[in-house]
Amino acid sequence: MPMIEFKKPENNYSPVAEGTYDFEILEANPGTSTGGHMQVELLTQIVGGPEDGRKVRMWYVITEKSGWKIEKLLGAIGLDSTPTEGGNLAFDTDAMIGAIFTADAKMAKTPDGRDKNEFINERASAQAAQPPQAVAAPQVSAPAAAPAPAAAPAAAMPAFQGTARARRAGA
Repeated sequence: MPMIEFKKPENNYSPVAEGTYDFEILEANPGTSTGGHMQVELLTQIVGGPEDGRKVRMWYVITEKSGWKIEKLLGAIGLDSTPTEGGNLAFDTDAMIGAIFTADAKMAKTPDGRDKNEFINERASAQAAQPPQAVAAPQVSAPAAAPAPAAAPAAAMPAFQGTARARRAGA
């Protein structure tokens, strides 16, 4: 029987430090968890701070007990889940792409004892409300504006006669 030999790659994964981060969703892929449940796998990128640009994967497994977590994420990015005729919730994963949300990173352990991140407390991001950074255009001198035409003489206005209450009272 032919043998294949290769050097096993080292796991260079290191979790992000505990803290609060803004994440932009780059990809949202529906799939099935190892336990056979529906899930959404997100590829996100940290926006701002010392970890700016770092890519992070997140998995949202969808069960009756954990459905609240994906609902919380959908609310954080402003995406409504639509109830179906059967009362289930539905959403378009493509509509998630480009959305920014804030979450807290906590440390946890994998079943085999390695460090991993757990992302909790998803909420709306202040970054999402800001317009994209505009690239500064080269400075070009604008032609001088023409002088404004002289204002027409104002019609004579009657002198103000006290307050409306005083005028009604005959003062």
